[in-house]
Formats: sequence, C-alpha cells, structure tokens
Amino acid sequence: MESRILNPGDIVRHFKRETVDPDTTKYLYRIIGTATHSESREPMMVYQALYDNFGLYVRPYEMFMSEVDHEKYPDIKQKYRFEKTELTQSEITKIGNPAKPQMYEGAQMLERMNESHYSLTGWALDFFNFKSDDNILDIGCGGGMTLKRMSEKVPDGHLTGVDYSPVSVEKSTAMNEADIKAGKIRIIEASVSSLPLEDNSFDRIITVESFYFWPDPIHDLSEVRRVLKPGGQFILVADIYGSYNLDEKTRKNIRDMNLFNPTPDEFIDLFRSAGFSAVNVHLNDGTSWIAVEGRC
Repeated sequence: MESRILNPGDIVRHFKRETVDPDTTKYLYRIIGTATHSESREPMMVYQALYDNFGLYVRPYEMFMSEVDHEKYPDIKQKYRFEKTELTQSEITKIGNPAKPQMYEGAQMLERMNESHYSLTGWALDFFNFKSDDNILDIGCGGGMTLKRMSEKVPDGHLTGVDYSPVSVEKSTAMNEADIKAGKIRIIEASVSSLPLEDNSFDRIITVESFYFWPDPIHDLSEVRRVLKPGGQFILVADIYGSYNLDEKTRKNIRDMNLFNPTPDEFIDLFRSAGFSAVNVHLNDGTSWIAVEGRC
C-alpha cells in the first residue's frame, strides 16, 4: 500500500462526496489525531464531521489509508477512501457559519470579513456625528475591526462590543487588545435579543452585516432603542437589501442561508415599530449598500 500521512488539522474528503451536491459540505472531515483501541491495540483515527452536527467520530486507521473499492463503486474517481483537500471560500463560509461564527473556519471567515466589509463600514461611519467622548456600542462586533476604527475617532470615548459567538468575542478581543487593557473597550458575549446593558446608555450604536440573522427583528430593534440615549444615533449597515436588482448567485445565497433582507420601505416600518421617532435610509449609488439610521 502506498505510504500516506494524515496530520491533525488536515481536511479530508470521503469518496462519497462525489455523489452529493458540492454546494454542501457533506463528507468533509477534519483530522483530530490518532488513538489506540484500549483492548485490541488497533490504531484508530479520530476525526470531526464538517457538516450536520459536527460530531466527533472514530474509525480504524486502516480505513483512512485504504483505496476505494472501485468494483463496488465503479463511478468514483477518487483513489483512496479519504484524501486530503483544501476548503474553498464557499466551504469555509458554510462551515464557519456567518450567523454565529464557529470553529477554526469561523475565525478564518471573520478575518476575511474584516477586509471585505472595510469599504462598506467606512462609508457608513461617515453618517455618524462622532464626538470625542462618545459611548459607542457595536452589535455583532465580529472580527473587531469596526470597534478599532471607531476607537480612533473617539479619543476620550468608551466602546462596547457585543456578539453571541465565542469565536467572534475571541477575535474582537485580540484585535482590540491594547484598548481593552487600557479600559477603553470591553467585549461582551451576549445576544441582541437580551442586551445586558443599561437603558439610555449609548450615544452611537452600529451593527454591520448582522441584521440578516436577528431572531426577532422588531423586538431586537426595540432592545437597541432601549439602550440608545435620547438624541443618539443607531446605524444598521448591510451590503444588500430587498428590491435591489441582485444577481442570481446572491439571491441563491439569501435563500440558502435564510437571510432576512427587507426593502428600504420595510426597514422604515420596522424601525418605527421598534420606537425610533426618526428614520433615514442611505443608499450608495451603484451598489446594493444600505445604511438605515434611526434616532430617538
């Protein structure tokens, strides 16, 4: 048998991946390591599924090294039952889960989002009337880049980041380590549906590319309204909105990920239902970007 080595962290595909929809991540696995059966002393492989419940499994090491039975599976092109592979960006996104980033792929995805959302976020931040001592909240702080950029605009201010993903909290903390140590920024693991924050406590609130996933839009917007000071600003930022002439690939992603994607008029109705007295919609010419601004 040809000598092959699979190391912890390697991504492998089972040969049956050739038989399923490639838009899924079914039959992709991460190698965790090797083990020894306590009684038979047989070498075992420990691995994690990168789909469904992401469970941990064990099977004989030899099965990972063996070739496909091509008499039984004549249409399979893959030589070995399991072969190393590299994840595509689409697979990383599916495994990493934009709704609640998880595992190593979630961390990879957040690093990419820090870059891919940079221009969109910069455009939206121009709508904020920053004051040097603002108290600012970032809901769904993700990889932490938006907090970092806002910190530079409020030298005497204080910032709070909230995210319900432990991976996002970890990445945001690493991105803003110096400001956290200085007491200027704090990062909290919490849901927008139940913010552990005092009423009327923030001058500016922002959320970037997270509203698609909020579980109860009107209730959650009401939570934002609750913690916003009278006269404060809240800006919801997204790179797509309903009624824009989106391409079919983007529309498919919206369907596949079950994204909540209102039209500008629907955003206005949602904000008013949540208690915002003034709502202004900003659209970026030539793009599908939207920034919905709410004031008390």
